[in-house]
Amino acid sequence: MPDAMDRVQQHAEDLNADALAKHQRTLPRGPGRQFCEDEACGEPIAPARQAMGATLCIDCKTASEARAAHSPAWRR
Repeated sequence: MPDAMDRVQQHAEDLNADALAKHQRTLPRGPGRQFCEDEACGEPIAPARQAMGATLCIDCKTASEARAAHSPAWRR
């Protein structure tokens, strides 16, 4: 007979599975680009990243994520 902790753990696992499934649906479909879509950059994108649907090189993606992480702080 499952106790309360077993039910809590099962609920947490269900939430994780749901979150992963939702994330999978939001991933880009199809192959990525061979070269960075940033017009000022144009660097080649590694084949492994192309297979995952990447459209930006690593440097541009890192910069984009850094801007996105800091921009909400300015909107407060």
